[in-house]
Amino acid sequence: MRTPGTSSAGRRATVLMLGLLLSTAACKDKLEELPEVDPLDDPWVDAIDTGEGGAAAEVAAAVEPAAVDDPSVEADPADAVAVDGETDGETDGEPAGEPAAPSDDAAATAEAPKLAAANAPSPQSGQGGSGEKAVAASADEPAPADPEPGAEEAGSEAGSEAGSEVEPPPEPAPLAEPEPEPEPAKPAPPPPITMADFSGTWTYSGGSAQRAKLAEAIEAAAMEVAGIIRGIARKRLAKTQLIEDPVKISVSGDKLDMTWKMTGNSMSVVIDGPTTTMKYSGDKYKVRVRQKKGKMIHVFQAPDATKTIVYVLSSDRKKLTVHHKLVADQLETPMTYKVSYTRK
Repeated sequence: MRTPGTSSAGRRATVLMLGLLLSTAACKDKLEELPEVDPLDDPWVDAIDTGEGGAAAEVAAAVEPAAVDDPSVEADPADAVAVDGETDGETDGEPAGEPAAPSDDAAATAEAPKLAAANAPSPQSGQGGSGEKAVAASADEPAPADPEPGAEEAGSEAGSEAGSEVEPPPEPAPLAEPEPEPEPAKPAPPPPITMADFSGTWTYSGGSAQRAKLAEAIEAAAMEVAGIIRGIARKRLAKTQLIEDPVKISVSGDKLDMTWKMTGNSMSVVIDGPTTTMKYSGDKYKVRVRQKKGKMIHVFQAPDATKTIVYVLSSDRKKLTVHHKLVADQLETPMTYKVSYTRK
């Protein structure tokens, strides 16, 4: 018997929703029967990069200074290259050490003694007694010796050489090459992250961009489920996949206490300890916390879904990035997103 005003599509929707509610209740009873999930076996966890030393730090590489031509440094004259066949010390193809030919002034100087002797007065000059006295005086003095053959030429050449040879200016000392600048000191690698470094109060710093990314991820996941339950799936995702702000973390030894002040949820677990149970916004989960290479990893198991959260600290311990991945029976592909926090 049909119910008045109820179509076949409406009946199918009612049956499907009833079945979903019954399956959810049945799943809650099976929570304790779920096999434990170790997040360290998840390749997605290993793919999250934390940087050197377990911290998401950007270390600037030391760069050697490049050689740059300095226009203020003058070229070394000793490095001059011959141009048009001329080089230093040579002119018009003649060697610089060969003396030049004697000049007319030098020849005139060499002939001066001969002209002086030719102009001396003779006894027959008609000067009378004074001439005779001059002749007598000159007779008492020894006559100048004739110069040896070649002496005049040697003297002339010596004078010419003395007048024509000019010592070249001393070559300037080569300019000293500038010393290379010392390489900048490489920064020391950051110390490895410890679980105690996560302690503190963290406030959301991802802005509207990360909120928009989360909304896109929720909508994409909702579009993967059947259209008749898409609205229910969207609401459930918005309830459980949200940005908590602020988040308080306290680590003492291997004990971890977390408080999400916005929703009033909290948990207390042992890092690398056994799996425990907790409630988050009325839903019950199996919880396990592990650590690996500076990452703090949480896994929350529900009967129909598994949520993995990876916490990564920056090297200065001031920024916290939280990576989320949700795997659910109703989703064909995992839903992933990340949220950024800053230490308060």
